[in-house]
Amino acid sequence: MKNNLIFILIFIFAAGFVCSLGITPARTTLDFQPNLKRTINFDVINSDGKDLNLTVFVADGELSKYISIPAKNIFVSSSEKSKTFSYDINLPGALSPGLHTGEVVIMQQAGNNDQAGTQVLATLAVMTQLYIYVPYPGKYADAKMVVYNANQ
Repeated sequence: MKNNLIFILIFIFAAGFVCSLGITPARTTLDFQPNLKRTINFDVINSDGKDLNLTVFVADGELSKYISIPAKNIFVSSSEKSKTFSYDINLPGALSPGLHTGEVVIMQQAGNNDQAGTQVLATLAVMTQLYIYVPYPGKYADAKMVVYNANQ
């Protein structure tokens, strides 16, 4: 009973710490086109109404070498509920068939704290994904089998 009470108290106190950063769309899906060059827009959502200093970077992945980011550091003021940003893709002439993924990460920069000593910091980050589907040559089918009740 004592452990349950401690868990409930921790949950109540943690409920006040709401993330103030969001992103939309969470995923952009495109069909492959050789040598495709496109700018993809996304919105950063400032749900807490705080000034946000953000860093944008491409996560390591299959498509990371084809994604470029025009602005590495961005600022969202407290008066803005959302702000639109973009990244560019420049695909090669050919990719292997199947799904290829890439990720763009938006991370909140840690605040400057001039206190001496050891500190432990946590930062908030969100990610938008890029999915590129390359068709298989010839005819093919995507199939999925789901067994709901294995006893029957």
